[in-house]
Amino acid sequence: MFLYLIIEVVAPKLAPVNFTFKLKEPKSDKLTLIYFRAYFGNERKNFIYSTGENILASEWDFKNRQPNDLNGRTAKSDNHRTIKKQLDRYSSTFTEIVNRYKNINEQLTTDALRQRFDEEFKKVKVKDDFFRLYEQFIEEKESDYTGKGISKSTKTRYEFNKNLLQ
Repeated sequence: MFLYLIIEVVAPKLAPVNFTFKLKEPKSDKLTLIYFRAYFGNERKNFIYSTGENILASEWDFKNRQPNDLNGRTAKSDNHRTIKKQLDRYSSTFTEIVNRYKNINEQLTTDALRQRFDEEFKKVKVKDDFFRLYEQFIEEKESDYTGKGISKSTKTRYEFNKNLLQ
């Protein structure tokens, strides 16, 4: 007689996330912003983030979603390579964030991605991960009404300890 043990690992289903770049006004004759766009299937939402880069629609390769005329020694080509390099930063940062969330088996959300992009590209003051998670823990415990929440005095003690550590 044999005994079989089946172990099932339960992990959240991680929806694939695709990204691209698009112009704010693709039919414009003037400079237009380049947007980073990603679709989150789990939320059924588009994440749209301004790269801060501008380009003429006539200088945009709509098929490859990047500036055209990247080769050459003209000022226009140099500008396009600079824009392409910045767009590559967005691509690699996005890929890095997606992979990080996959490795820890967590679902990436549009809000989390926006926060990470702001930290990386807008130079928003970044809270240390420990303190950000600590504050999140306190908020979750405070708003937990299942009987496992914390009292006001416990919350005060947690915040006092956080201030000691900072």
